[in-house]
Amino acid sequence: MGQLRLSMMMSRTPGVAAEAPSNATRQRRLAQIIAICGATTWRILRFDGDLNSAETELAIAELLVPLLHS
Repeated sequence: MGQLRLSMMMSRTPGVAAEAPSNATRQRRLAQIIAICGATTWRILRFDGDLNSAETELAIAELLVPLLHS
């Protein structure tokens, strides 16, 4: 996900701080989002965690929401 798209999504997310985060914070959050949305995380949840596709999608959303609201 591009940084511009991420910025737009975060600015539209209720509860996200109105002030812009520092560059270091933005880079850390972007790395966290990439890790959460990566194929390895999906595989661990889907196969190792024995979740069906809907449960996997929910689990990933549950990981992302607190990050986007921080």
